Amino acid sequence: MALKSSNNLSGVPLWYPGGSSYVGQWWGKPHSFTFEETFLFRCAVAVYELTTILPSPYNGIHHITSLGTLAGVTGEHAKGKAIDIAAVFFKDNGFVIVDWYDGPFTGAARLVHRRRYLALEAVWRRFFSYIDNRYDPKHQNHWHGDTVNPYDANGAPIFNCPANPKGCRRSCWFIQEAWNQIWRYIPGNLSVAPAVKRTGEWDASAKKALSQGIARANKAALVPGTIVMNRGDWWPKFCLATAKIGIQSGLTPYF
Repeated sequence: MALKSSNNLSGVPLWYPGGSSYVGQWWGKPHSFTFEETFLFRCAVAVYELTTILPSPYNGIHHITSLGTLAGVTGEHAKGKAIDIAAVFFKDNGFVIVDWYDGPFTGAARLVHRRRYLALEAVWRRFFSYIDNRYDPKHQNHWHGDTVNPYDANGAPIFNCPANPKGCRRSCWFIQEAWNQIWRYIPGNLSVAPAVKRTGEWDASAKKALSQGIARANKAALVPGTIVMNRGDWWPKFCLATAKIGIQSGLTPYF
């Protein structure tokens, strides 16, 4: 296992929480982190993709605040093959702070922040086969990403419900929230659809959110071809469509 230290991902600086600013500890300070070398490359590619889909008003990423990679614990962190992301700060037009998903924003500002959060999670889901998100009480203030779940022959994460229960509930939470905060409003020529219940289960609510989300993603035509569930690379395509429309509609209250 080759380890490598880095203070950036694809040129985007990495910071560690601390200090004081208008966003408190989440602004952080520059820091170097230790990664397993192949995992570092995967993280860098994920951040590079994020930079390519950012609309120009964001003017790029100022830095990413991480809670750590290699750590003296069990699991993937012990190998340097996991990353905890607490916040992403754009050069213009704000930020995403995981801990602020349910506050302090209200109204339209909360919707904007949640859309940005979900757009970023959608990018991480294209590269990390396992994501811990706000569904898990231990991850209310950061995403955890690693590669412990299976990938397909092209190196893309495989949708982990229902066959692989590890992470399924986190995926269901993401699907339900992506529908409630993004897809039910979009495309703009469609009427706003009802929200679904956020259960975090692979149940009728999650299946409805996913099927309707895919239908609207196809209408929005944000990725090449048609997304058909359980065919080809449907999951990474759906995540990419969610990332693109989420980060775009995260600039304004409604799309």
